[in-house]
Amino acid sequence: MFVKPAESRAVRWPSSKRLLKQSGETVPDTMFWQRLLANGDVQNVEPEPSAPDLPEPHNETSLA
Repeated sequence: MFVKPAESRAVRWPSSKRLLKQSGETVPDTMFWQRLLANGDVQNVEPEPSAPDLPEPHNETSLA
């Protein structure tokens, strides 16, 4: 599931103690994250769509 911290909240990953990014991250659907969700510490949100990788423009110059 994809969650982000609720406004004015800082949430740490349980194993590394690293702060959850304010923009949100994909987390495992475990009791830990479910409890934070139920307590209002995090919000279940849709991830921001990333820009699609566009192919490099092809420059067709004549070799003649």
